[in-house]
Amino acid sequence: MVTTVPTGTLNWDVPLNAALTDLQGQITNKRLDQLVAPTASVGAGGQKIINLANGAAANDAAAFGQIPVAGTAAGTYAAGNDSRITNALPSNGGAMSGTYSGNPNFSGVPSFAQSLRVGTASTLGDNGVGEIQLADAATVPTTNPSGGSVIYSQSAAGVPLRMRDVSGNVRGLVPARALSAAAETNSTTTQQASTSLTIPVEAGATYQMFAFLVVQTPSGVSFTHSFTGPSGATMVWGDNTATFVATITGVDTWSGSGANKAVTLHGTLITAATAGNLVVTFATATAGQTATLGASSWIRLDRIK
Repeated sequence: MVTTVPTGTLNWDVPLNAALTDLQGQITNKRLDQLVAPTASVGAGGQKIINLANGAAANDAAAFGQIPVAGTAAGTYAAGNDSRITNALPSNGGAMSGTYSGNPNFSGVPSFAQSLRVGTASTLGDNGVGEIQLADAATVPTTNPSGGSVIYSQSAAGVPLRMRDVSGNVRGLVPARALSAAAETNSTTTQQASTSLTIPVEAGATYQMFAFLVVQTPSGVSFTHSFTGPSGATMVWGDNTATFVATITGVDTWSGSGANKAVTLHGTLITAATAGNLVVTFATATAGQTATLGASSWIRLDRIK
C-alpha cells in the first residue's frame, strides 16, 4: 500500500467546528433584503409569513386584512367575486370607492355615497350625488329571466326605460309623452298630422294610450280628429263622452262653439311587425273654417307588453 504524506504546514489552531459555527452566524445574521434575490419560486414549507405590511404597489404582496373575503356578513363579498375588484374595504360598514369591472357580487346592503354607474365607466350626467346612471343595453334582452325582472335602457326609443319579466312581457317603466308647446291650425277637411303630438312606437308591442286635446272651431263648425300609426297597427279608442272608435284611423267629432274644449282620450294600441310613430291628426269639418289644436295638448303611451 502506498501512502501519500501531505507536505507543508497544517494549522490546527482553528477547530473545524468553530469555523462552521462562524459561517452559520454570518448566514443567520443576514436580513432577507441582504441576500441575493431568488431566481425561482420560494416555498415557505407550509408556514405563514407574519407581520406583513399592507401592500401599496401593484406588485406588492397583500396583507390578509386587505383582501375581500367570502362570507355572508355585511361588508363582505360572496365567493366567486371578480378578482379585479379594487379599492374596497371588506369590513362591516367599510367604504367602497373606485371603478369596478366584471360582475361584482355584493352581499349585505351596499351603500353608495355618491352616484352609481351601470354599464359604463364614464359619467353619463353631471356626476352629482344620488344618481343612478344606466347605460343603454348593448343588446336588447330577448331571453326571459328565470326569476325576478331585467331592467334596461334604450334611450333612442320612445319608451327608454324598460323591464322584461319571466313571461316575456316588456313594460315601460317611464311613459312616453309628447306635449304641444304651440297651437296648430288646419283649414281643410283632410286630416293633418300634428307636428308635436307624435311618439315613436316599436314593432310587436302593446301600449295604453292616453291623450288630452285642446280643440277649437268656430260656432257651428265641427272639429274632427284621428290617428295614424305604423303599418299593421291596430287601436281601439274612445273619448270622455263614451264614444267608441274601432280603428286607428277612425274619426271623432266635436261641435264648435268658438271657445276651447277639453277632450280626453284613451285606448289600446297594438303594433305588428313594423315600427313607426303614433301621430294625432286633426281637421275642420267645413272647408275654409279653421280648426285649432291648442297648446298644452299632450299624448302619452305606456308600454304594457
